[in-house]
Amino acid sequence: MARFGQGLIQGLTNPQFQRGLFELGDRIAERRKEERELQAIQGAAALGNKGVQFAQAGNVSGLNETIKQMQDQLSQPGITVARARIIQSQIQQLQGLVPETKNISRDNSVNSALSIDARLKNEEALRKAMPNLSEAEFQQAVQSLKDNRNELLLDPRVAEKYNTRAAAVRRADREISDLAHEDYVAKNSPALEAAIRNNDTAGVQNFITNAGPRYADDAQKYVSLITNNIETMQRLEENSIANTQTPNVSMYRTQVDALPEGQVKTLIEATLQQYEDAVESGWSEENQEWSTRERINAERIEKRLNSLINGVGMNDLSNQLATERAANRELDSQIDAQEAIINLQVPTESMQSDARLRAATIYRGRERKEKGKTVDAPPTEQEIDRIANDLLQDAKRNARSQLQQLMKERFPDAEQPTQPEPKAILANDRNSVTTPAGNVVTREYALRAKERGKTPEELAQVANISVEHATILMREDQVKSNRTLTRREIAQAQRERRAN
Repeated sequence: MARFGQGLIQGLTNPQFQRGLFELGDRIAERRKEERELQAIQGAAALGNKGVQFAQAGNVSGLNETIKQMQDQLSQPGITVARARIIQSQIQQLQGLVPETKNISRDNSVNSALSIDARLKNEEALRKAMPNLSEAEFQQAVQSLKDNRNELLLDPRVAEKYNTRAAAVRRADREISDLAHEDYVAKNSPALEAAIRNNDTAGVQNFITNAGPRYADDAQKYVSLITNNIETMQRLEENSIANTQTPNVSMYRTQVDALPEGQVKTLIEATLQQYEDAVESGWSEENQEWSTRERINAERIEKRLNSLINGVGMNDLSNQLATERAANRELDSQIDAQEAIINLQVPTESMQSDARLRAATIYRGRERKEKGKTVDAPPTEQEIDRIANDLLQDAKRNARSQLQQLMKERFPDAEQPTQPEPKAILANDRNSVTTPAGNVVTREYALRAKERGKTPEELAQVANISVEHATILMREDQVKSNRTLTRREIAQAQRERRAN
């Protein structure tokens, strides 16, 4: 034991051995430093991957927070150049993902808004999904869905994408409905024709009624067209050789002359000429009788002539209906476009751009005093927003006028409601405001907007209500009595707004 201890002591005191221990310690410290550096780099990589996941999900705030965390790492003491380069590279890559992340976020918002529309459209399914709610609670849930959708559409780019896709959804729904109606007409046309021939008014009315409210006018037009065609064919049949013996060339000539020019008319005229030749050679006007052979020939040609005229009539009927459907679809698309403008909650990007140009013109040359000097006073964001909102209201007024004309053209027999001017009405309970679009801005919605940092001006612009009404709705000390606003309250709200 003593010899071992002595040998160890001698070894430790050996300069070469001591140098080896120092080198070993340096290597261990270096290894630990490398491990810490590796862990730090791996942590940065994991954070970068998390940022990518946020980007893929369209989570803009999550992505920005990740970038901020990585930027904070750059300012940490003792960071190595290698790690800083890696983190900086990841920051640049994540920053490059921000624009596309915003697009994904907007698409997600559009999809959510469309999903809410689909739920609201099927009230029966929505009620089944909320079986335990009272009627008042159900209506509150419906309003909450509408509020959520309206909140999603606060972003002008989201609103524009939503309007485009919502119009496409409505167009697809109409096309499906149109095809179903065409199928209905095809299946029920034989029964309708029989009802018309038999003067069965109940059968004709059933055809119109069962077409549904949307297609009642179309069904009525179809009945009128097919009735005219049937009456024409009945008149030709009643005056045919088989029923009267006497030929009626002038009647057929009148029918054929009324046909549009084309190959079909040329074919029918050739058949009419054969009929006229048979009449001329086989009918005796003086004796009012036929030669047996020519009568048989004339009857055969007359049946063919009637069939051709009936075919033209049915084809013309089909063309008229197709033209009518195409015109209606075009009107429906124009109606969609005007309704999309009316439903806008905030000015579009193009309106904002136009507002900036107009503001620059309006306030050109305006000056203000700043630290004793005269400087240019360009338009403020609030002034630009006010002009943009005016453009939005002008567009809505024009859209309402256009919509009224389009609805008259699309549904000429329907009673057209008058379109009121955009004017917000404060509800008697003073806890909600009804906008021209029929949306109710509740006090709860206003308070949520306040919690999100929105100003009364922003809420007023979004909800299309006055700033005074928005201010009162957003006040914490909202009185819940059943009375309307007093002039004093409005004046107080105006003073509060100017003070802020």
